Amino acid sequence: MSANNLSRRLEGQLCSALVGVAMAVCSLGSAVAQTRDNPAPDTAVALLRLGDLYSQGSGVPVDLPRAYRYYTAAAAAGDPSAKIRAAEMLAQGDGIQQDATRGLAVISAAAAGAPTLYVTLGDLLVDGKAGPADPNAAIRAYEAASLAGNIDGDMRLAELYLDGKSIPADHAKAFMYFEKGMDGGSESAAVQIARMLIVGDGAQQDVARGSQILDRLRPKASSRTLVAMGDLFAGKTVGVPPDLTRAVAYYQLA
Repeated sequence: MSANNLSRRLEGQLCSALVGVAMAVCSLGSAVAQTRDNPAPDTAVALLRLGDLYSQGSGVPVDLPRAYRYYTAAAAAGDPSAKIRAAEMLAQGDGIQQDATRGLAVISAAAAGAPTLYVTLGDLLVDGKAGPADPNAAIRAYEAASLAGNIDGDMRLAELYLDGKSIPADHAKAFMYFEKGMDGGSESAAVQIARMLIVGDGAQQDVARGSQILDRLRPKASSRTLVAMGDLFAGKTVGVPPDLTRAVAYYQLA
């Protein structure tokens, strides 16, 4: 084959290759545009997972601005969880310039259909994660969660009224909300109710009832709960007479 023929042949092959690349690029561009305009559910989930990776530093360095971009992209693709995570980041100024008002508004609007978000809202308000702390607004958010039957709302209220750090202590209210939590299945709430009854804290003292609650809880209690029950009688709890035999029994079950 002559040099001229070889040259023409190579030029033809190169042109064919370039045309193929161009067509592939065009096809890829069309696919990306279609995904952007009509995102598939799996696309939204993938973007959400990428946001989680970069926000948590799971296998990659933490990169909050990138995480925020992925969350907003996933939210735009229709993922409601990503919308809330982006709103939390916006409210706290994580990876994006803080806009607490807008971030909290997004979460508040979504909470009507998902009461657990009232707890998220309260958590942001109670200790100043989203601007100045507003414990009264946090209480209202937790109360909304509680009214909707959310146990976490009950527990947040009980703990706030018990410790009296963010709001004035009110152990009677703490007892009421711990009791709601216990009725909803919270083991930690049941241990608190037992302690408060044994001590007479926030309710009339009733040692027998407190002990009965613990006895009913013991067969199904988690190891963590059994340790807390042991701590009640190990001389670590103000107002509860030490009972080392009982404490050891709980610790051994754990």
